[in-house]
Amino acid sequence: MSIFTPVITLIGWFPGRPGMSLRKFLYPLVLKKFGSQVSIKSNVQLIGPDLIGIEKHVKISRNVILEARENCSFAVGEKSILSENTYLRGGYCGRISLKEEVRLDYGVYIRSEKEGDIEIGERTYVGPYTCIGGPGPVKIGRDCMIGSHTCVYGNNHNFGDLARRINEQGTTSRGIVIEDNCWLGAGVKVLDGVTIGEGSVIGAGAVVTSDIPAQTVAVGVPARVISKRCSQVPIEESKPRLVEN
Repeated sequence: MSIFTPVITLIGWFPGRPGMSLRKFLYPLVLKKFGSQVSIKSNVQLIGPDLIGIEKHVKISRNVILEARENCSFAVGEKSILSENTYLRGGYCGRISLKEEVRLDYGVYIRSEKEGDIEIGERTYVGPYTCIGGPGPVKIGRDCMIGSHTCVYGNNHNFGDLARRINEQGTTSRGIVIEDNCWLGAGVKVLDGVTIGEGSVIGAGAVVTSDIPAQTVAVGVPARVISKRCSQVPIEESKPRLVEN
C-alpha cells in the first residue's frame, strides 16, 4: 500500500464544497497525474494514488474506489465520468486505461489481474452493474454501448478432467476484443477468446462463445448471427424527385 493512501482516505471523507476544495489542493501532490477542473465527490477511495493518473475535466461520484496495486498502471481519460459505486482494481503489472469521454454507470466493476490489460476506448458507455475482468487482456473499442448487467471476462475454467476438481484444473486467459461501434444489450455474457467485430449488435441476454463478424446482429444462447446490418439510405436519396418529361 502506498504511504499516501491513509492521507488520501482521510481527506476523501470531507463532504461538500470544503471537501472538494481540499481534494483539489492535495490530490495533485500525491497522484501520478491530476488534471485541471477535476471533480471528486466525498467518500472516494484512492488506493495506491501514486500509480493513478486522472486527466482534466474528469468527474468522479461518491463511493467510487480506484485501487492500483503494485506495478499497476492506472489512467482515467479526459472528460470521463465515473458514477457512484464503481470499483476499478488494477492487478500486479496490469493496466487499466479509460480513454477520453468514457462513462461508467452505477456499480460498474472492472478488475485487471496479473499482466492482463483492460482498455476502454473513447466515448464508450458501460451500463450499471457491468463486470469486466481478466487475467486475459480485454480491449473495448470506441463509441461502444455496453448494456447493464453485462459480463466480459477474459478467462475461463478448464473442466475436462473428471478425476480432478474443477478448481484444480487451471484456467485459460486468451482475452477478449470488442471492436469499435458495438452495442451489447443488457445481460450479455462474453466468454474468453472471443472477438466481436466492428459495428455489431448483440441481443440482450446472449452468451457469446465464438467470434462475431463485423456489422452483424447476433442473439441467443449461444449467440448466433441472424442478420447483417443494413446500410442507412442517404437523406438525399430518400427525398422524392421530380420526373422530367
